[in-house]
Parts: sequence; structure tokens; C-alpha cells
Amino acid sequence: MCVPLLQGFVKWCTLLKQNRNRFHLLFSQNRIEHNITVFTPNYNRRGDPNHRDKCGIMNRQSGRGTFRLFCVFDAKIYRESTVSNHCEGKEIVKMIIGLGNPGSQYAKTKHNIGFMMIDELASRLNVAVTKHEFDAATGTTMVNGEKVFLVKPQTFMNTSGRAVGQLMAYYQIQPDEIMVVQDDMDMPMGQLRFRTQGSAGGHNGIKDIINVLGTKEFGRLKIGIQHPKKQKVVDWVLTPFSSTDQPLIDEGITTGANALEDWIGGSSLPDLMNKYN
Repeated sequence: MCVPLLQGFVKWCTLLKQNRNRFHLLFSQNRIEHNITVFTPNYNRRGDPNHRDKCGIMNRQSGRGTFRLFCVFDAKIYRESTVSNHCEGKEIVKMIIGLGNPGSQYAKTKHNIGFMMIDELASRLNVAVTKHEFDAATGTTMVNGEKVFLVKPQTFMNTSGRAVGQLMAYYQIQPDEIMVVQDDMDMPMGQLRFRTQGSAGGHNGIKDIINVLGTKEFGRLKIGIQHPKKQKVVDWVLTPFSSTDQPLIDEGITTGANALEDWIGGSSLPDLMNKYN
């Protein structure tokens, strides 16, 4: 069984190198066809118009189950779809990504409000976000028959897309199945706002995720941290909340976790926007 699997993997990698955007695989065993789209975002680190970051996933079925082979040619990756966006039998998945910086020195800073939200939600769902995979700390649980991923990218804020893209590619998660929790300086302290799409608004973590996914259409939960009056922005986001602001943030995290539980439970983004924005 391993030899045919390895041969298929080599063939797949060869085809991927030859076709930048779309390729087709046919396995004679079980006569199962797979049409796989590989998304190559307009992200060009080397200044070469012919250089694109590539990735892909291949599913192979046999009498003993389904095997998935994952190949990463570069860290900044994301595949648009594998087989189909919502193929029959696909497990219902929701991924909540809290943005922040790893390390104890950043744990209580304003820029880590996303991590704080994940911690609150993990406590409620009794999930340990301790598994390290694809440059992220993750935890999973089942809620009403749906798999829920809680994610803290460990790449530092400005390269959050690397972890998000790799996880989404490996677990075949679509943009409409994720929710990104971020801080926002253009909102009052502790205020919440859901968005279904839009630009990064100066947030480097969101900017990197957009670059990797190649789309601005994914859910976001913003939590206000207010714009500094005198401090530089970099100093503001990397310092803890004041004793005056902390109660507002605590309330925002509590309400935000309530909203995310509503989303997990099936509430749509428009409904959440009407209720919490």
C-alpha cells in the first residue's frame, strides 16, 4: 500500500510544479478522480513575476480509508479548494483564530487581545490550546457535532498568515469557516464589532492573512483598544492595559466569548452584527 501511495505523491508533486494554478489527478484504483485547485496568491517576495508560493493537498481513497498527503513548497501558502468547497461528507468545521505575539513578555499587551479571547473561550469549552502544529498552538473540540478549532499563531503578529494558511490548507478549511479575533485602535476600549470582509485597516496581522488567503472575505471580530493620545502606536499596542481600561477589556472579552459561542452554535454573521455591533 505504501509504494503506490509514494508513487502517487511523487506524481502529484511533479504535476504541481508543472501547473501553477490547476491540475488534475486520476487514480486508477477505485476509479476515483480528484480535481484539485491550487491557489497561488499575488504575493511575490523575490520580485520575480514567475515566482509564486505553492501548496496543495491530495486525498487518496482505498479500501482501508482515506489518506491525505500534504506538500508545502513555501511557508506563505493557501489552497483555494480541494475536490470541491463543500464536498459530500465533508466534516463541518469552524476555526477561531486569535491574533497576538508569542512569549510571556507579550501576554498582557493590547496587541494580544486575540490570545486573551482564545483563552476565555478555551476555558468555557474545556479545551487545552497546547498542540503545536504549523507554526501555531491549537486545540480542538466537538460542539453539537461540529469540530471547533481554537488557534493562536506563534509566528508573531506580522506573519500570522503563515500559520493560518498552513492550517487551513491541511485541514481543508474554507474562508467562510474561520473567525479572526483582532485588536482595533479605531474603536473605543472594549467595544466589539463583527465584520464579514474588508481591508486590513492598518492591522499587519490581518494584512498578512489577506495576502496569504488571497481574499478579504472572512469573518472578523474586532475588539477596541483605542488610539493612543500621546504614545507611539508601537509602544501603545505592546504595553498592558491600564487599571482604568482593564475592566472595559474584561467586559469586552466576556461579551466577545458569548458572541463566538453564538457563532459556533450556528448564528450567522449578519445576525451577530445586528446583536453585538
